[in-house]
Amino acid sequence: MDQDSTGFWDRWFLAHPRSIGDTYFGHMLGAFAIAGRMFAAGLGCLIHAFVPGLFEKAASVTVTDLDRKFTSRRANMASDLGL
Repeated sequence: MDQDSTGFWDRWFLAHPRSIGDTYFGHMLGAFAIAGRMFAAGLGCLIHAFVPGLFEKAASVTVTDLDRKFTSRRANMASDLGL
């Protein structure tokens, strides 16, 4: 593999997972899990649009929980780096 293709693979597939202390496949699984939660919340919102009595808190609960997890992860990473 030449330098240009190595740079391509690193930039587009490996750099971000590595920057957050993850592997490519670990990052993929985590992203799939988050996407599933967001998809479910979005589906709940769509149903809520037609039947307002259903899934009243689907979006807010999911967004708040995901934000809490991302914030906690960033704080843990900062403390691991001594920041």
